[in-house]
Amino acid sequence: AIDLYKGHFKVVAPKISDMRNLAECYIQVNNTKDALEWMGKIASSDSSTADDIIKYAKLLKTEGQYDEAITQYKRYKASTPSKSAEVDQLVQACEKSKEWIANPRKIDITNVTYLNSANCDFGLMPANNFGYFFASDRNVISETPEKNYGWTGNPYLKIFYISGNENKEPTGNVKAVNDLNFNYHNGPAIYNEKQQITYFTRTNMVRVKKKPVNPDPTSWWERSTTTDYTNRLEIYSAQYANNQWTDIKPFPYNKPEEYSVGHPAISSDGQIMYFVSDVPGGFGETDIYYCKKEFNTWSTPKNAGSTINTAGREFFPFLDENGTLYFSS
Repeated sequence: AIDLYKGHFKVVAPKISDMRNLAECYIQVNNTKDALEWMGKIASSDSSTADDIIKYAKLLKTEGQYDEAITQYKRYKASTPSKSAEVDQLVQACEKSKEWIANPRKIDITNVTYLNSANCDFGLMPANNFGYFFASDRNVISETPEKNYGWTGNPYLKIFYISGNENKEPTGNVKAVNDLNFNYHNGPAIYNEKQQITYFTRTNMVRVKKKPVNPDPTSWWERSTTTDYTNRLEIYSAQYANNQWTDIKPFPYNKPEEYSVGHPAISSDGQIMYFVSDVPGGFGETDIYYCKKEFNTWSTPKNAGSTINTAGREFFPFLDENGTLYFSS
């Protein structure tokens, strides 16, 4: 669609509706730089709407142009007083970002080149025998050719493993964990060493009746591009015994016909699980929930509350050895 719009604009002056569509295309492929260019043209035109202004402001924030983002947020607030509280939070986020950039923490970052590929690699987590799990959509050699994921053109995400030494340094070759991987997206995965259980996310394609739905499990996007099927996330667990994964089973609160459940995080004692879901009734688009293991059974999940969850999207919870919860928002 991007190529078609750009070709069309070479011979016909773009209408503002066409520019909106092109900007939306860039947003959907995460090309925020080019989306910002087109939304800037739209926001400066006499035909711009309040929705155009807030979208432009959010793109400016994404690209780190915080002062201009604040200007556009205030412009939006003046035109939409009912959103004042939400806009004030977004302005505060820009101000905080400026503070953090002005006072950076001293951290050295090194690319772990022998683990990374030209594709997407993420979610590195400690696993059994000092090794590590991670998720990747890299190409793997298998007996049957894999069908690529239409959203990215790359293979579906799979869970990979690399062994480690006693110093917890990754060694050896990267291998796909075929016992855990299924047809569609798999991972990230987390491992509880005390119980030798892994918990991981798996995508399930289901037929849906309700709209709107989430067509892309990696974005939790609310609008549907299909009339019959959508991808939903589920949590699975597996036991490690005798050098193999056994007892692979779904989390009891999966409900893919209605909503997604994914991104599990486990406490060091294996008794508390945090995860993400877009189950109706939360604070925002996706919330973090938790449940406790009672007599080897998971209790009914509870929302982690408004201190953690917002009207936006919370993702990727992680519990360290001291029980501190980390997450993306």
